[in-house]
Amino acid sequence: MQRVLTELDSASASLAPDPVHDLRVAIRRCRSIAEGFTGIDSDRTWKKMRKAGKQIFVPLGRLRDSQVMIDWLNKLGSPDDPATKDLSANWPKKSKS
Repeated sequence: MQRVLTELDSASASLAPDPVHDLRVAIRRCRSIAEGFTGIDSDRTWKKMRKAGKQIFVPLGRLRDSQVMIDWLNKLGSPDDPATKDLSANWPKKSKS
C-alpha cells in the first residue's frame, strides 16, 4: 500500500503514461492481495480495500486507454492523413451525460 502512495505522488505531478501505468499496477497488486486474504481472513476490511482500489482503478484505466490510443496514433498515423486527423480530433470520445 505504501507503493500506491508513492506512485500516486508521482502520477499527481504529471499524468504522464508511465506514472499512471505504475500507479495502476500498484493498485492492482493491492487489490489482488486483498482478494487473497479474504480466503484466509473473513474480515470485511479486505472487501472494503478492494472496493476502494476499484473506485480509482477504473477511471485511471480510462485515462490509460486514452494515453495508449494517442501514443499509437502518433506512431502509426501521419499528420496529414485525414483518418489520423479525424481520430485525433475525436479522441477521447465525449461521453453523453
